Amino acid sequence: MTVEQERIDPVDLGHRLQGLRKLNGQTQMEVAESLGVSRPSVAAIEAGQRRIDSRFLMDLARAYGARLSDLVREKPRLVSLQAQFRLPADSPQPEREELERAIASLHNLTASYLSLEQLLESPLRANPVPPYAYESRRLGRDAEGIAQAEHRRLGIGDGPVLRLRELLERESGLRVFHLPLPNSIAGLYGFSSDAGPCVAINRKHPSVRQRWSLSHEFGHFLTRLNRPEVTRMSGYQRVPEQERFADQFAGAFLMPASGLERRIGELENGEHRITVADLLLIADDYEVSLQALALRLEGIRVLPPGAWDELTNSGANIRAAGEMLGLRSPASDTAKFPRRFVYLALEAYARELLTEGELAVLLGQDRLSVRAIVDRLSSLNRDSTDYTAWDIPLSESMPLGI
Repeated sequence: MTVEQERIDPVDLGHRLQGLRKLNGQTQMEVAESLGVSRPSVAAIEAGQRRIDSRFLMDLARAYGARLSDLVREKPRLVSLQAQFRLPADSPQPEREELERAIASLHNLTASYLSLEQLLESPLRANPVPPYAYESRRLGRDAEGIAQAEHRRLGIGDGPVLRLRELLERESGLRVFHLPLPNSIAGLYGFSSDAGPCVAINRKHPSVRQRWSLSHEFGHFLTRLNRPEVTRMSGYQRVPEQERFADQFAGAFLMPASGLERRIGELENGEHRITVADLLLIADDYEVSLQALALRLEGIRVLPPGAWDELTNSGANIRAAGEMLGLRSPASDTAKFPRRFVYLALEAYARELLTEGELAVLLGQDRLSVRAIVDRLSSLNRDSTDYTAWDIPLSESMPLGI
């Protein structure tokens, strides 16, 4: 047995074998028969409970339709994200199980991301982020100041924040995945010394909620770098200070005060009064909810206190007004992977560093879907690093890492 084979993690090998078997449409019994062993033996190998010698490793590669080098390739070690989260003991069991699956998935997806970067020698090089802190007695003022400082660092002015997910990965190193979470959970924030900040956003939530949640998690990253967070939609009798800060930061970051004040000032020329239609159009431009916009305008004293409550109690049909203006709520962003992750995976395949089967397992697709994706991209400039051009429709299939 080579040194490389001695270092292979049986659990990692088992995960790879299980993914390849499912991709090939094989059962454990079929693999067992081709190997001349019992089905429980195959189950133990896939569970990482059995070490194997080099000769049997070659037999496994043939049975699972893989190359030996694919099975023994060493993956980067990742500090466990699962161990960072402590779930409330009173959480309902189904919610706990779904959340635990999401945390495990976030861990495995992040490890796969690091593996791709190692394979291509292309680490994520984000700009250094200065340390920020806030004081309890001036929490709102500090949230405004930190948001303004980040707009300057990112060079994005004081208007709407565009392509938030790609922006935060490119400039701040956040690895953002959209995963199925319990409805009451907006997002997860974790940190690994190997990978940096890792974020999971609830793929089931509306797009405007997802943007708010990501900005909220960004606030945690800026001020509580190494502290994991499970962000709940509700359930706190008294919202913790760090959650109040993150929400105030999210509002200030997505809707900079100076830009909003200028926009409202342009509308208020002459005798024009701000209407519901005006607010709906502004909310659409900033990709936030009407409620978030109205409360933000109250907070910076552009609208009087209680304006949102007055609007909701007025009986105005806000949805109908939006439809008359031709506004449609953007669909939820259900893309599990960041665009750069997909780009790196396809680049590794193009360089023949990944097999078609490995690429399919990595992206959670079947082989036909992978071939269609590769064919579609064959006409694109493969030297381009503009990941936003790689708009890859990935079908729902085997969820990686779950």
